[in-house]
Amino acid sequence: MRLRSPFDGPTPTHRAAWEAGGSTQGEIAERFDVGVATVVRMVARQRRQESLEPAANRGGRPQRKVDKKGEALVRSLVSAEPDLTIAEFTERYNEVMPVTISTAAMSRTLIRLGLTRKKSFVATEQLRPEVQRRRADFIRWQGLIEANRVFCIDETGSNIAMARRFGRAVRGQRVHDDVPRNRGKVTTLIGALTLEGLTAVMTVEGGTSSEVFIAYTEQVLCPELQPGDIVVLDNLRRIRRCFFFAC
Repeated sequence: MRLRSPFDGPTPTHRAAWEAGGSTQGEIAERFDVGVATVVRMVARQRRQESLEPAANRGGRPQRKVDKKGEALVRSLVSAEPDLTIAEFTERYNEVMPVTISTAAMSRTLIRLGLTRKKSFVATEQLRPEVQRRRADFIRWQGLIEANRVFCIDETGSNIAMARRFGRAVRGQRVHDDVPRNRGKVTTLIGALTLEGLTAVMTVEGGTSSEVFIAYTEQVLCPELQPGDIVVLDNLRRIRRCFFFAC
């Protein structure tokens, strides 16, 4: 298939052929080696402006409504209140700037400035001075130990009703799936994370009770430990008591 050459506009020959009339759009397209769609557009141009000349250049893309001063304001808004919604950012912006913008313009500005959406939570208890002191001591203590001898104990759980929360489909349609109405018992997995990977793993139906953790410590974890190994546990009194009892 031979590609059509670019068509920049009507030449005197094109205009003469069009004004002479008597040819179909297909014949004109074949004669001047252009697509039929080009001829259709020229017909529409002739009817719209009574001329085959191209319309005047309108100056390219419109100027952005958010200038340098506006971008500085957006950065200050994000710095002061980073968890506002786009609608709230737009409202704050329009209260200050003389030229108002839409939420879509605010969204494009945030993307252009690299201000992506993100947020991490920490426990409120971590903000207490005593807890912060202990965390600082723990961080300093990490530099004094052999990391390959540390066993970090943690647990996770799942059930048969767990499924992927999101899917993709064309606009106007939804992704449908099914999960059991009765999710059944939770399956708990307990393990020790080390530099070499996960070890001392045990699964059990249901949650982690005192009896479960004692059995895990005695029958699964302790056989993997050597004198001098360090075990790091969750800061739960029930788990700590069970661990020291089992040891």
